[in-house]
Amino acid sequence: MKKKKVTPNSNTDLCVDVKTKLVKDHVAKVGKNYAGMLRRDNEDHYTFTESQRPSKGKRAPQVFSGRYITVTCSADGLLRLNLKAVFITNGFPVEEFSQGVSDEIVSAIGSLVEK
Repeated sequence: MKKKKVTPNSNTDLCVDVKTKLVKDHVAKVGKNYAGMLRRDNEDHYTFTESQRPSKGKRAPQVFSGRYITVTCSADGLLRLNLKAVFITNGFPVEEFSQGVSDEIVSAIGSLVEK
């Protein structure tokens, strides 16, 4: 059974008015994409309403930031260690990196325990 290829309908409406209801911007910015709903109100008038982006929620504060790791602390006092992004190529100094991470963990936890 052959799959039917779906092609989007492409039309250009000339000489129309578009009212924009944006969340943060007063006027739509050139080159910026907006998520929302476009409604055709009548023959030559459209209204675009930008949708509210959901909040990502409260972030845990960063209590330590080093060269290799960061440490965040949640509201209940739980510490989370996070490795920073690493670009690994041929000749990557694995031992040096591992030692650096280890030293930073000791330093971070030591400084946080003293507080």
